[in-house]
Amino acid sequence: VQERNSVLEARANAQRLSHAIPDLDRFEELNRTQPTGSWGQQLGQFFGDLPEYLGDPEVEEMRAITNRLTPLMRPAGAGATSDFEGRMYQGSLPNRGRVGPANSNIIQNLRRQAQEAQTYAEFLDWYWPRNGGTTGALEEWGRYRSQGEGRPWREFFNAGGGQPQRAGGETQPAPAQ
Repeated sequence: VQERNSVLEARANAQRLSHAIPDLDRFEELNRTQPTGSWGQQLGQFFGDLPEYLGDPEVEEMRAITNRLTPLMRPAGAGATSDFEGRMYQGSLPNRGRVGPANSNIIQNLRRQAQEAQTYAEFLDWYWPRNGGTTGALEEWGRYRSQGEGRPWREFFNAGGGQPQRAGGETQPAPAQ
């Protein structure tokens, strides 16, 4: 049951992060034409907008995107979130208080995390039935991450010596895709 939960949690994490991608894309698109990072915007991000920013639909949309994404940054199953934690999660997102290049870097990192979460969930979906559980999966994933040299995981585990081992020493090649 616990191993099945690991697979389900990996899938849920991948789905949670993938749901953020359209909003991140929209924020980045708005940030190309809507400057961010001024002192007024930095204050407005956390204390409410100053009068000169009120009513600008793009500014309001950017703020709404950050607010909508904030709960997605909370780890699943983490329990109640304090105000401090909520501000920390919100601070980890692109927002109007940061300059555009910083927002773009954060967005790129979140896209990368979403892709990695999806890839890891796919790996677990493959690993679990072939090995009778997820025991050793994290170690095998770490080995792939350190030795894979940018190859897709399926290719890595199909290459000689890169196949995960079952308890009895029998190897299982990854499916082609």
